[in-house]
Amino acid sequence: MSVQAMHKIEEIADPSLPDIAAVHFEPGKAPVILYNPILCRQAGRALCEFYRYHEYGHIELRHYERNDLTAQEEESEADRWAAKHAPLPVVLAAYRFFSSGGGATPVHGNSQERAARLLARTEKLLIAQLP
Repeated sequence: MSVQAMHKIEEIADPSLPDIAAVHFEPGKAPVILYNPILCRQAGRALCEFYRYHEYGHIELRHYERNDLTAQEEESEADRWAAKHAPLPVVLAAYRFFSSGGGATPVHGNSQERAARLLARTEKLLIAQLP
């Protein structure tokens, strides 16, 4: 998904949302990304951005049209999509958060599993920084 395509998807602030971000699919309408501005402020800009990229991943991967994956598989795919497409500082913020035990849910997986999904991108950065 290009940055231009991402700008065409509406993002709506919803302080009552129990998560940092979620994608809302309604039949016959374009998907909408909801985000909780309070939780985003608490989490920090980069981590909130990762979660929004995760939701864009659900849209790009057309999870709302498919029924061939479990919810856990969809979440894993969305994490990997976000890791591939988000700016590197955003991915690193998510990696640090997951590595420190954050972001675990029954559907998304435990925090170490989520951190591992980001490794392909973060390992390249670490290798590039070696002398």
